[in-house]
Amino acid sequence: MAGLNWSDGERSFRFEKSIVPRDDVFAAVPTAVRLAAKDEPDENDNWHSEVLAFLHSLRDSGGLTDWNQVAFLFRSVKNARVVALARFLESNGVPVYSPRSNMFFEREEIRLIIGALIFLFPQFPKVRQWAEGAHLQIWDYYDQSCFKAFTDELRKPENKRMLDWARPLAKRHAVLTRTTDYAFSGLFYQLLQFPLFARFLDESKMQGVDKGRAARNLATFSKLLTKFEYLHYVTVLNPEYIERDIRNLFNQFFRFLQDGGIGEYEDEAEYAPKGCVSFLTIHQSKGLEFPVVVCGSLEAVPRKQHTALDELLEDGGYLSKARFEPLDRIKHFDFQRLYYTAFSRAQNLLVLAAQERDGKGLGKSPSKYFEPLFRSLPSWRDVDMSQLTFEQVKEINLKREYSFTSHITLFENCAEQYRFFKELEFAAIRMSPMLFGTLVHQTIEDIHKAVLRGEEHTVVPDAIESWFSSNYAMLSKKERVYLAPTSLSAALGHVMRYYKRENGNWDRIKETEVEISLVKDEYILKGNVDLIRGEHGTVEVVDFKSEKKPDMEKDRDRLRQYQSQLEVYAHLIEERTGHSVSRMHLYYTGEQDGNPYVTFSKDERAIGKTIARFDEIVGRIEDGDYRIAARPAKLCENCDMRAYCDTKNWHFRKDE
Repeated sequence: MAGLNWSDGERSFRFEKSIVPRDDVFAAVPTAVRLAAKDEPDENDNWHSEVLAFLHSLRDSGGLTDWNQVAFLFRSVKNARVVALARFLESNGVPVYSPRSNMFFEREEIRLIIGALIFLFPQFPKVRQWAEGAHLQIWDYYDQSCFKAFTDELRKPENKRMLDWARPLAKRHAVLTRTTDYAFSGLFYQLLQFPLFARFLDESKMQGVDKGRAARNLATFSKLLTKFEYLHYVTVLNPEYIERDIRNLFNQFFRFLQDGGIGEYEDEAEYAPKGCVSFLTIHQSKGLEFPVVVCGSLEAVPRKQHTALDELLEDGGYLSKARFEPLDRIKHFDFQRLYYTAFSRAQNLLVLAAQERDGKGLGKSPSKYFEPLFRSLPSWRDVDMSQLTFEQVKEINLKREYSFTSHITLFENCAEQYRFFKELEFAAIRMSPMLFGTLVHQTIEDIHKAVLRGEEHTVVPDAIESWFSSNYAMLSKKERVYLAPTSLSAALGHVMRYYKRENGNWDRIKETEVEISLVKDEYILKGNVDLIRGEHGTVEVVDFKSEKKPDMEKDRDRLRQYQSQLEVYAHLIEERTGHSVSRMHLYYTGEQDGNPYVTFSKDERAIGKTIARFDEIVGRIEDGDYRIAARPAKLCENCDMRAYCDTKNWHFRKDE
């Protein structure tokens, strides 16, 4: 097309090919068409069918090779008509990527898990009413979309094992007489063992077009439950407070979340996932480009943005300089800027889409600001789509950062645990060992920082206990988990043991928490270590472990793993600081009577093999290969996913 003219009723604009935008030029549009249909009020059948027919025409033309080449842009993706269109397309085989459409509570996996929790607390229909005749709209959602959906599934023969587990538990909760050793989040993790929910967690689902959306939604749900339990001080189910907790969870917490809306997973490294059409807000699309852009929300009109206070400030001469734009014209300029953004996202084809209305009831669509332009465009049905060429979506190559400890070591210990708690981001409820270690590390770091500031005289037991208490208060609040008094005392014992052993040798500390990084072509690996003064002008690397010293024979493989990691640390420190590293140590703060050190000499020859191993691990993470050779029995004991793993049909990895 040679160009497009548009007038907002007061000012004219031109959409023209190969022209740099100026005040009177909006965007470069190679080809533009209109997409339109009319429906009866409160109906969408014709509109939905027309959009689907258009998409099929694009696909069948041969020019479109992936649904991700198409983006729908709206002023809001939470609009009921936009959500209805997304639902229709998905039900007709066109996957939709719309993480901000507030569809979280409509997803099957979320409705079923809420339904399961309601089933486990039979008193819910009674206790949810705080007064006779009281009613909340969300109860209809709970009863029809959640509870009924779950009980329908529970009646199926394949779910008998879950029924046999859930029925006696529900009876127990209905007349709870003693405190349990679990809360709502514990029940959630137990439910994941059954096929009704386990099917959402299969590794193959993460390779699908929605990147494991159902699994990620369940992970989000786990975080919501643990957040609720933190905010309401729920650590177990207590017969004295169970009715109150049920009301708070369903009547308040979930209701407010549903009203406010919950977003779904977005991959920052892939703005247009393969296999899906994208539904975005116009603001969200800034800086992005798509081969095909379908621009909706053409019923929009300029709306006043300023307030009476803005007028008062301008009329009263309170502004230090003249406004850049006249106050009474800002709404028009903002309107033009918004749709400039929308129209200029198209690389090959711009589609102006409107569910046509005559102005009664819901308002005119397209509005008077778009109608002249809209009517001037040919219908998509009059354009030969096979003559159009569509570019591929540009890939974003972001290097991911990985930590030596929280990524590499975790993956090596259990790739399945990594998948759930790092990749999918499930909220762990048995995080005490992690909190324990972090608390010990941070307090030892406080000791080292005081020494390096020249304040060695302040490193005394009272100060250490104060640092320890402050660290615990901060960490427990941040992580929403707590240590039992015995565990807290043991953690402080680790720190005080270190203090007593090293007191008088503080002059050996050279640097604390030295950040090191290994920059590779595909990723960045980071870590932190402490340095102490070595012999003959060298330094020595110390990595603290808040556990008992392992058996040198039985744990030989794990120690060798740590050794190779320390060798890479040493290599990077020499490159970064210019220091020569002579030895490397693991310091076990849990060792009570013996030597807490495990010491290694530096072997440059092994560094290449270790880095190659890191490359392999990162490659497996980024390829989604979470197979394990065998279940790590020791880690399984305190893992929240244990029930799921106990019933999983494993396909163990054979070590090459």
